[in-house]
Amino acid sequence: FPYTTLFRSTVRLWDAEAGQEITTLQGHADAIRQVKYCPDRDQIVSTSDDCTVKVWNAGAQREIAGHSQWVTACALASSARVLATASRDGSIKLWDTRTNRPRTALAGHDQPINCVAVSPDGATVVSASDDFSLKVWSGREGDHLRTMRHHTNSVRWVCFSPNGARVASASWDNTVCVSDPIKGTLHLTLRGHTDWVNACAFSPDGSRIA
Repeated sequence: FPYTTLFRSTVRLWDAEAGQEITTLQGHADAIRQVKYCPDRDQIVSTSDDCTVKVWNAGAQREIAGHSQWVTACALASSARVLATASRDGSIKLWDTRTNRPRTALAGHDQPINCVAVSPDGATVVSASDDFSLKVWSGREGDHLRTMRHHTNSVRWVCFSPNGARVASASWDNTVCVSDPIKGTLHLTLRGHTDWVNACAFSPDGSRIA
């Protein structure tokens, strides 16, 4: 199902074939920053300026609280039951989705965190920040593994390839970088935009990036 959210506190779920609204999910007390869908468990996760994360299943909601400022981003690895969240409080938290309790907190960026991504197997977490860097973390122990500095401006987005071997990052330096998160090496720099790049995505087979 597709979902939409304005800079408000509701999420709308839609039927992609009929174009009909299925339901409206209400529960946040402030603007929603990001929404992710987990098809393996038919769940939706939303992050908000109210400092909480909500996990929605069949309209019911579970609240995850632990950040002290806006929760700007989230990422899921459904196979490993890992949920990662990032906040303007400068922290990344890894949660056990069975208990809604934090497994560990990650700290290391010295500027706000804009995005977080989890590898398909849940073993690796990558965060993107206004400090121009990508940080790579262990998705199991929470250890900081390495810092990648391939951009010259704020890094706004990061995502894993379907096989988990590469990450693509979008930046206000007008580029998209493709990197190896395990080795920390730069694979490609994609140039062509003449202004900020705010997001990017791999195709389902990993052969293309938009």
